[in-house]
Amino acid sequence: MKVLAIYALPSFWSMGEGKGATAFSRTLEALARAGHQVDVSLPAEPAEPSEADGRAKEPGAGSPSRTSLIESFAGCALHRTSTRRSFLPDANLPLLQRLWSRWENWRAYQSWGYAAAVDRARAVRPDLVLALGVFEAPVARRLAVELGVANATRLFGNNLSLNLGDPLRYYANFPEIAAFRTRTQLLLLTNDGANGAEVVRRCRVDPGVFHHLRNGLEFDRFAPGPRETAIRTRLGLAPGDPLLITVTRLADEKKLERAIATLKGLRDRYPGARLALLGDGPERATLERAAEAMQVSAQVDFVGAVHQAELPEWYRSADFVLSLLDRTNASNPVFEAMACARVVAALDVGTTREVVQAGRTGVLLRTEDLPQLGAMLAALFADRLRMEQMGRAAHDHIRTLLVDPAARLAQEVALYERAAAKGMA
Repeated sequence: MKVLAIYALPSFWSMGEGKGATAFSRTLEALARAGHQVDVSLPAEPAEPSEADGRAKEPGAGSPSRTSLIESFAGCALHRTSTRRSFLPDANLPLLQRLWSRWENWRAYQSWGYAAAVDRARAVRPDLVLALGVFEAPVARRLAVELGVANATRLFGNNLSLNLGDPLRYYANFPEIAAFRTRTQLLLLTNDGANGAEVVRRCRVDPGVFHHLRNGLEFDRFAPGPRETAIRTRLGLAPGDPLLITVTRLADEKKLERAIATLKGLRDRYPGARLALLGDGPERATLERAAEAMQVSAQVDFVGAVHQAELPEWYRSADFVLSLLDRTNASNPVFEAMACARVVAALDVGTTREVVQAGRTGVLLRTEDLPQLGAMLAALFADRLRMEQMGRAAHDHIRTLLVDPAARLAQEVALYERAAAKGMA
């Protein structure tokens, strides 16, 4: 099978290679490992010279695409095309500007993405055009129709579930709505605890093409073990001091100020408690100011982006792992922490309770209970036997919900093969 994947960003990693979510790269790697030819059309870094002689033009409606370079990645061929812009909307703009930026970036990508990929599509003659995201779905469909082949949409989560009860905010996420409503032979959505089933119903997605799968987990790496004393020593923790960690990008939607407030509440009983924020992103300065305002800046460690290989030792060094987002808290950091037998404190939103079971495998709380979370964790930390029991229960429970990545990715590859065999619908 020949696959042409369409991707709107220049990197598969949110915080540098090997750091952040792995699902984008793993999908491509799995297809290549299965023996399929995989070509990927994606941008070069904005303003990067497009060819050795620097004469390439940026593709757009009616202009030819000029490939800056072809590089190999995990058995796939990446075809990078020059661009003078980023297609990633700026989440820090005021509301009206943010909506306009979202529209402008989405509209620009529809013409740019097609022009960048059309020559490659005609040369490769793929059996499947695969959209790796929201902006990419209409482009993949347009190319597939032109070629007379199947297309598939791969989405790694959704934001629409957060706004199902607010029509204005719901329709402000029009790129996602367009992606869900784009006709396709396969719509594969990561089950990250957001209410994806309700979103696809609202968007009138054909149930026959929809698949909702949780990510796999490397249980041989993410496993129980002794505390990593080197990390705790480096952070200045005494043996009886609790350590909270978060593992996510430092972005507004991650609500990391809640973790800082939790530390403040925990310190009332355990003055030596610390919070380590693993990750990087645009909100670091804002979070640093929040820690100063709450008078806990000396106990908050901004660790930066951590490579995937180092994450298990961080989980094993922690006492509690916090996930306090409004949209979903049933994602990879929660899975990984539970597999390492650590207690997770999570906000009860979406389908998080299917993963974190209140009082049994972790701490599950409502939004209105957030001011009490520090005190709740202090009481739990005083009962180490109960913490150990919850950690063991978390480990056992997560193993019933997830499979290893190889088996999970084999499921995904089989779905792509089936979609390609059906042909265009």
